[in-house]
Amino acid sequence: MVDTQHLKCCSQWSAGSTPARSTKLSFIEILYKLKKRKIIMETFIYILVGIVSAIFTYSVGYSVIGVVRGNKRQKELEDRIFQLELDLGTLNRDITEHIDNEVIRIDREFENTHQTFRDVEVDLRSQLDSRLDKLTTQIIKKIPPTNDELMERIKTIEEESYRLRMNM
Repeated sequence: MVDTQHLKCCSQWSAGSTPARSTKLSFIEILYKLKKRKIIMETFIYILVGIVSAIFTYSVGYSVIGVVRGNKRQKELEDRIFQLELDLGTLNRDITEHIDNEVIRIDREFENTHQTFRDVEVDLRSQLDSRLDKLTTQIIKKIPPTNDELMERIKTIEEESYRLRMNM
């Protein structure tokens, strides 16, 4: 498209030359200027397209980097969760084993204490029985004999004395 104002301007400029040539020059100049303007516009469009494509490429690249980093971080977190679950299972097993061992140890100590208590009780009873027998014997010795016992003793002494006399 030819700019009419531009054509007027160019035709006034070339007023001193021959009309055929001036039209030709002005037309050539017009074409040259239009071509120059077209090149400038094309260059501007290329620059604009370049800027838009650079921004688009940067945005896509940044998004891809974000996705890659997000996937990498997600994988790291999944691995960490898996490791923590393994560690938690190990700790749970260790705690359970420790509790079981402590329960067994406490049961053994309880049985040992109970056995010791029974042994001490039996020993104490036997000592008490022995002491009670000794005291009973001492008390019986201190009680004076009854008439029946005295009579029996006297009778035993008489018999022994009779035998002694007979033997002599």
